[in-house]
Amino acid sequence: MTAIGYEPRRLARPASLQLPRLGASMRRIRWGDRLSISFFLFVCLVAVIGPVLAPFDPIERVADPFLSPGGRFLLGTDESGRDVWSRILYGVRSTWVSTLVVLAITGAIGAIVGTVAGTAGGWVDSALMRIVDLFLSLPGPLIAIAVVAAMGPSLIHTLIGISIVWWPWYARIVRNEVRAIAARPHVEAARLAGSRGWRLGRRHLFPGTIAPLTVTISLDVATLILTLTALSFLGLGAPPPEPELGSMLASSVGYILVHPLLPILPSLAVTVLAFAGNLIGDTSQALLEAR
Repeated sequence: MTAIGYEPRRLARPASLQLPRLGASMRRIRWGDRLSISFFLFVCLVAVIGPVLAPFDPIERVADPFLSPGGRFLLGTDESGRDVWSRILYGVRSTWVSTLVVLAITGAIGAIVGTVAGTAGGWVDSALMRIVDLFLSLPGPLIAIAVVAAMGPSLIHTLIGISIVWWPWYARIVRNEVRAIAARPHVEAARLAGSRGWRLGRRHLFPGTIAPLTVTISLDVATLILTLTALSFLGLGAPPPEPELGSMLASSVGYILVHPLLPILPSLAVTVLAFAGNLIGDTSQALLEAR
């Protein structure tokens, strides 16, 4: 018997019996998405430890040219007698790390510009968005090529050239998300509580843009890999004999009829990287939509 209006206290579940939220979230992820994430992490691991796995220096000549795969040379040697397997491992790391660096830099720039524009509004928003529109109206690849050609071929200059034309997309996305979030009740409550300016944008507006921004960046991984490879193929990456997948493809494409493995192997490496980028992009979008 209990008194009217009195509700017995419910016993809380012991902490040891409560499943962590992370584990519950992981169980809701489909097996296909788990495989995609695992493959992406595997590619990241190979890119990081590639130099450790490489049996030879990727620049030095270690044997006669055009040796067939097998024995000490897993994938044979190239036209200069360098180990192809070692060069591909170094090339994968160079392309993968360069892609992540560009995405991190341009994502940060776009997030800052978009958050400032969306939070400030007025003439600040108009001025920043006109600058974004100006960059979006320019032919991105040609501007990147012009920048690299003016500064000189090198990997750093290639990353700078691409970063100059890559950030406006993220700025536009973040700005639109910030403007949409600004009309929500919790933001109005924050304004009434005295939150203004950068503090309002940092604590209440920008966090809501992280998910769509992350998905957009992940969808660009494959595109950026192909862009970096194309610039390297045109001779605008690191100068030879530095191991880059695009330059390896450019130097070996003339031997496609007599030694087809030389251009095919770096092409396969680019395909694997782009495939991993597409997988993580699609997986991120599916996970966001399932929230």
